[in-house]
Amino acid sequence: MIKDSYLLAYKIRKVEQTLLDLFGKGVVGGTIHTCVGQEFTGIAVAKNLNPGDTVVSNHRCHGHYLSIYEDYEGLVAEILGKPHGVNKGFGGSQHLHRKGFYSSGIQGGMVPSAAGIALSNKLANNNNLAVSFIGDGTLGQGIIYETLNFISKHSLPHLIVVENNFYSQSTSQHETLSGSISGRAQAFGIDFFQGSTNSPDNLLETMNMAMNFVRKESRPAIFEIQTYRLNPHSKGDDSRDINEIQKARNDDSLNIYLSQHGDELNDELMAFDNYVNVIVEKALKAEDSIKISSAAKKSSTHKELNPSLNSNQTTQLKEINRAFHEIFKNNERAIFLGEDVLDPYGGAFKASKGLSAAYPTRVMNMPISEPAIVGISLGAATTGRLTFAEIMFGDFMALAFDQIINHAAKMKSMFGCDLETPLIIRTPMGGGRGYGATHSQCLEKYFLGIPDLDVFVFHPRVDAFQFYQNLTHKRSSPALVFEHKLLYSQDPFKKLPDLYDFTQSDEAFPYSRISTGEGKDVTVVAFGSAGLLVESIMNKFSDEEVYLDVFYPLDMNSECLKEAISQSLKETRKILFIEEGTPVHNLSDYVLAEISKKVSSEFTFYSKSIASKSMPLPASTYLEKQVLPSALEIENAIWELFDE
Repeated sequence: MIKDSYLLAYKIRKVEQTLLDLFGKGVVGGTIHTCVGQEFTGIAVAKNLNPGDTVVSNHRCHGHYLSIYEDYEGLVAEILGKPHGVNKGFGGSQHLHRKGFYSSGIQGGMVPSAAGIALSNKLANNNNLAVSFIGDGTLGQGIIYETLNFISKHSLPHLIVVENNFYSQSTSQHETLSGSISGRAQAFGIDFFQGSTNSPDNLLETMNMAMNFVRKESRPAIFEIQTYRLNPHSKGDDSRDINEIQKARNDDSLNIYLSQHGDELNDELMAFDNYVNVIVEKALKAEDSIKISSAAKKSSTHKELNPSLNSNQTTQLKEINRAFHEIFKNNERAIFLGEDVLDPYGGAFKASKGLSAAYPTRVMNMPISEPAIVGISLGAATTGRLTFAEIMFGDFMALAFDQIINHAAKMKSMFGCDLETPLIIRTPMGGGRGYGATHSQCLEKYFLGIPDLDVFVFHPRVDAFQFYQNLTHKRSSPALVFEHKLLYSQDPFKKLPDLYDFTQSDEAFPYSRISTGEGKDVTVVAFGSAGLLVESIMNKFSDEEVYLDVFYPLDMNSECLKEAISQSLKETRKILFIEEGTPVHNLSDYVLAEISKKVSSEFTFYSKSIASKSMPLPASTYLEKQVLPSALEIENAIWELFDE
């Protein structure tokens, strides 16, 4: 067994040295992080994995991947950017995925995802565990401690392997790390194990003990592996002492083993060396056959429907809550994570009221850690669980931005596969309730345009029950839903202003439209709660025989919406955009730019935009009103457009 481990270590080192040589010749682009000297960390874990276990690696992932799969050709082709690479060249050196394996170049970024996978395993009672690899330098990341708190509190089968090579790139651990690694485990009540790559036999034995402990006890553990990276951090960037590196080479267990047993292994080693040359040549000769299309979405042919608006004497909040109960009744793998979401509290705005009483094992109160909430939810979603992550206030989404843009939204494209991540992140947004600068912002614009992320913005006429039914049906990618706080108390089915009719596009996530049969004088696009202000003044205009054509966007990427607004604008030649977010590069600018592409060559038109003043919202009610858009401001803007 130990001989096999040394042979595997040699193979990993040979492949990495070959790749590093290719990098030096300019054949490999970007960067490359080799694990030369650290090979036994991955081997020790791989020897103790069961089918169904998951490994979440980091930027230095080659050795971990090869230890598990011995897929030398797939890795070489991947790093050379070839179609037969493990991820078709999309992931490269740092971003690898195969069933049961993930890696990412963000230090510590996927540790909460591993915790989410461990959570899903525990809920399924399947005896599987999750393993995270981090370096000692990653102990500077706050998300590590947020995750340690969670996995300890909920006793999850999650092993965190700390590859302690005593350097963060070229910075000594003594300059950056306070305390000890074992002390960190102790602080969170997590069991601690330790080993060294200079004693592979003892390392393999101790790792077996650690992984059996995590699996049988369903408890987390931290395993510190003391090791040494013989090569630079990446490429040639190394300022460590040359004598220190040479001593480490002399003490390296693989080097010692080869010096003692190399002759008897010569045939096997030469055969593998030749094999590596063959797979490199094959990869270099392979055609770059994958083409990425940059074509924009084609406009859909669509029609509008006339749904009933008979008041159900309900509210958006009641419909949201009703939707969650219906979804959980029909999907036994659905889970809901957030702060204060358990009964009797039921969430800050009561969206999850009654849910934990009905489904106690599938609704979970989370620590105050937005990155952990989203990251853990993402991990659970990768196991196929429909996962809701509630962020208490939309302002706090900024704290989770890394988990959204660098992890949730990148999963499919980064790994070049159809990885399913049915994750729904939802949060209340907006002002009007006197919550002040850190609990009242509309930040939707910062998330618009992130590839592979569906963004939805609630408006006054959203049928929230039907929306969530459609959103969760066969959901395979992450979605972000912004629900304005002022809309929670509104009845989406209440009576329309006089003379106006209500239509919706025939889509899963329809835009809503309020217009008359009397004609159209001004096109109005109102985002979020702005529709409440528009509806409050519509009768004033119809009394003067001025008729508005009002659109409420829901799906920010709807081609039908852009087409319908363009058609309306052909008739009115005047358009007003209204939103609560701050001006400049906002939702209004985005839609205006999109429709301008469609109509600018056909005719000219007048446009105006109304947004909040460019400042944080004051807490004082009378000051807040001066910053937010007002009905009077909208009324004046419509008259100005009408008179153009």
